[in-house]
Amino acid sequence: LADGVPARVIELNVIGLRRSGVPPAARATLRQAYKILYRSDLNLSQAIARIEDELEMTEELQYLIDFMRGTQRGYAGRGNDRRRE
Repeated sequence: LADGVPARVIELNVIGLRRSGVPPAARATLRQAYKILYRSDLNLSQAIARIEDELEMTEELQYLIDFMRGTQRGYAGRGNDRRRE
């Protein structure tokens, strides 16, 4: 979940994950990954490396990592476009 202007990630959408049938262990792992991605002082590549080293890989976590690696504009997304103009 995101809030603010500019938007920033504030919390993992646990309710959505639960409704989607993501198992509790996978949700806990995603929560740990969220903390590494958004609450540590690491850049994206460092955060991904730390996640891969420290956390048990689940299907959901691999999906997140693949998504983050494929992000061309950084994980702030298109929100940076307005500031570039």
